[in-house]
Amino acid sequence: MNGDFPGTFAEDSMLPLVDVDDVARAHLVAYEKGRVGERYIVSGENRRWGDLIRVASAVSGTPVPSRHIGGRALWLASRTGEVWARVSRSPPRLPAWLADFLLTGAMMDNTKSIRELGLSYRPIDETIRKTIEWFREEGLFAGPEISARSAPATPLAIENPPSRIETEFETTAADRDETGRIKDRRPKRPEGPA
Repeated sequence: MNGDFPGTFAEDSMLPLVDVDDVARAHLVAYEKGRVGERYIVSGENRRWGDLIRVASAVSGTPVPSRHIGGRALWLASRTGEVWARVSRSPPRLPAWLADFLLTGAMMDNTKSIRELGLSYRPIDETIRKTIEWFREEGLFAGPEISARSAPATPLAIENPPSRIETEFETTAADRDETGRIKDRRPKRPEGPA
């Protein structure tokens, strides 16, 4: 969204994605309903990297880079960036492990978590929209404002029913503002020079 990458890459790679709120909820539900010794894959959707780029572009109002970077060029750039990062003592723009993951891709099967824990997952398009809105609110992204009609149509978030453990930890009065709404507890951007 900020134009850091000169082009698109690994657009056909499949990536497993999940909303962070769904991960937190899955932990609580697994604690309550999960069987001891079992493992549950918490993954909302398997999506192509290129689809995610296009959704983020549509939501943020920024153009998709017009150039395509091939797999070999991406691999070489990530390795060169790692070397430069060591010399300059700065983090690499594209770590080699991330380039390898994007080029290889992965898919996860969440059937067991849905079947045994009763989980449902929010659509990733909704997660991307909420994330970009938060970036704007925090001043981390100053891209063009998008009207609601130009943003991609996404279904409403799928909420998991509250589990017994969630109801035991209901929010207290201290967690609510003067109107009775739950306070925003997201981290705030640090003040002062970075």
